[in-house]
Amino acid sequence: KKNPVQIGIDVDAIVQDSSPKKHRSHHVVVSFENVQKSFEIGGSHIKTLKDINLHLYSGEFVMIYGPSGCGKSTMLHTILGLEKPTHGKVHIRGHSLYHLDSDHRT
Repeated sequence: KKNPVQIGIDVDAIVQDSSPKKHRSHHVVVSFENVQKSFEIGGSHIKTLKDINLHLYSGEFVMIYGPSGCGKSTMLHTILGLEKPTHGKVHIRGHSLYHLDSDHRT
């Protein structure tokens, strides 16, 4: 059984594997707090990530899917430290990702 997770992004769904596990981790690996990302295109601000609050735990399998241009790659780039969010916080294993210098971010 899969449960959709609502996160305020124009993605059809983010689905977590909720199958029974012997040992579920309580360690948050990635967290988003009110993350927003917008781009300026032709003088207009286009929001691709809209107030995302998300916690991903060690050992979880997460799938992100949706139509082209909805923000999937932007979200992954933000997790990887490649695109700083316009607003909000990204934490990797408890460390604020975008407060680290580029050497420590990699």
